[in-house]
Amino acid sequence: MHIEEGRNHTVDVVRVLSVAVVVVFHGFIFQASLTPEGSLRAEMWAPPIWVWGLSWLLMSMPAFFACGGFANALIVDKMVSRGTGFSHYLANRGRRLTGGLTLFVTFFAVIATAIAWTGYPDVAAELSRTLMFLLWFISVYLVIVLVAPFMVRLHDRFGAWVVVAMLLAIVVVDRFHLGFGRHDIGQLNMFLVWPLCHQVGIGYQRGWFRRGRVWGAWTVLFGSAAAIGALIAWFGYPASAVGFANAPSANHLPPTLAMALLGVAQVAAMGLVERSRIFARPGERAQAVLSRISALMMTVYLWHVPCLLVGGGGLLLLARMVPDAAPVLLSQPVVLLVGIVLIVTLVPLIGLLEYRLIPPLGTTQDRYLALLSFMLMIAGSMLVWHHGTALHWRYPLSTVGVVAIWAGASTMVRASRPAGVERVAADPLKQGRSPKASASGDRGVGRVS
Repeated sequence: MHIEEGRNHTVDVVRVLSVAVVVVFHGFIFQASLTPEGSLRAEMWAPPIWVWGLSWLLMSMPAFFACGGFANALIVDKMVSRGTGFSHYLANRGRRLTGGLTLFVTFFAVIATAIAWTGYPDVAAELSRTLMFLLWFISVYLVIVLVAPFMVRLHDRFGAWVVVAMLLAIVVVDRFHLGFGRHDIGQLNMFLVWPLCHQVGIGYQRGWFRRGRVWGAWTVLFGSAAAIGALIAWFGYPASAVGFANAPSANHLPPTLAMALLGVAQVAAMGLVERSRIFARPGERAQAVLSRISALMMTVYLWHVPCLLVGGGGLLLLARMVPDAAPVLLSQPVVLLVGIVLIVTLVPLIGLLEYRLIPPLGTTQDRYLALLSFMLMIAGSMLVWHHGTALHWRYPLSTVGVVAIWAGASTMVRASRPAGVERVAADPLKQGRSPKASASGDRGVGRVS
């Protein structure tokens, strides 16, 4: 039995900074300018070589997944200590992800479908595919959330050996990917590297790096950094953490062993930061702001690229009106600044709408419907990630993807509150109490203990 702990402010700050870095990176990844004829020219950024090295310091996705592991370990512990079942876990976690994903996909499905049926299906498919690319994260995270209780159990039984086994599997995949050029096999690391970072986050919640002797965290931090350098110098791994125009081969998508080691190093650094107690006692106002921002992180992640594009489009129109100012108006810092203003303005409003789309939680949940919902949402997000959101006969896989997400959302409503079951007065996990004994025996599930 694990004692429940309060909010970890170090984890909250790291989560917020992780998404902030993603927003800044996407604000700089493209360079735009006007041609003498007044048309837009956009190309991927080709930064100085030293930026490749900086990318390892700023690459934040491993830390974000590790924060997810920390949070999921806490949630699983609550599930066990409060006597709620796996069905409650699936429904409670799934319903919180369903609303935002459905809103995002539906919004762009309407736009893409309208463009497709007005005579531009190829444009609709390409545009929506570009906008949906970030759903790779949602696809992976849905899988991770689904198996998180099992992974927490594995950690509690086998500890670091789970991470060692995952590292060995990653090495095998990298051999096929980087050694034999099998990019298709390299995609398997999407479901090995990011879950490994999540697994290290579970270990962090259990005390890794933030308890015990401090030299252990320093050793892991510098050892992982040295190993990344060795992989780049002697084993043919790409030099940049992320892709640029002059670094098309990188360690990000699909992720590699170097990215997994970066995740380990980042969690060790988190432990050292927590030991320093820099974020131990923020003021009440700071806590409230941090909690609010942290609750909107998934919304920021989904909508920041559309905000950057809308802001960039507005600046493009202005640049055409004032051509002499185009170099400044279309510069990366200005595009980023306008995008951030839109994010700060629109994301809280979108977050309120997403909150209203979260289905209520009944006094009992249906395990099999919840599992079906997860399967539909995982399949749908993967299809949309690869094929876009245009509902058109020329693009059947994008149509199937969108419909699968809609079906998954509808199924999650039924799983969270089956027909004839009353809604609980409040979320039991928020209120700190379990459902009544007569209702806590989730449909089709035994208790997890």
